[in-house]
Amino acid sequence: MRPAGWVAVTVFAIAVAVLIGVVAVHAGTSNGLAQASQGARVIRVVGPGYGFGWGFFPFGFFLLFFAVMFLMRMLFWRHRWGPGGPAGGGPGSARWEERRRRVEEWHRRQHEHDVDDRFGAGPGTPAT
Repeated sequence: MRPAGWVAVTVFAIAVAVLIGVVAVHAGTSNGLAQASQGARVIRVVGPGYGFGWGFFPFGFFLLFFAVMFLMRMLFWRHRWGPGGPAGGGPGSARWEERRRRVEEWHRRQHEHDVDDRFGAGPGTPAT
């Protein structure tokens, strides 16, 4: 299966798990209210809802975490492409050609040092 297929299966599984959780919470709340209505006590719900702050506990923090990571990426990381768009700074541009030339020069020099060292031309080699 392709990675996109696995992502779709994972998202579907998470959606099913969330749906099961929501139905269970609703059933528990309905059951609790039904039992409370049979008693002599009056139950008042005060305030806008249950709990505090963000709603369901972990999702609020995950959303905050991803929002902060997104803002950090936008502020501090370089753009993926150069100012000319996707074709402006990709392989084949002058910037990449300069890098390739420098790497090839470094590679050539490394082989020259290897040849010199193999035949005893390096510094500190006793003369024969």
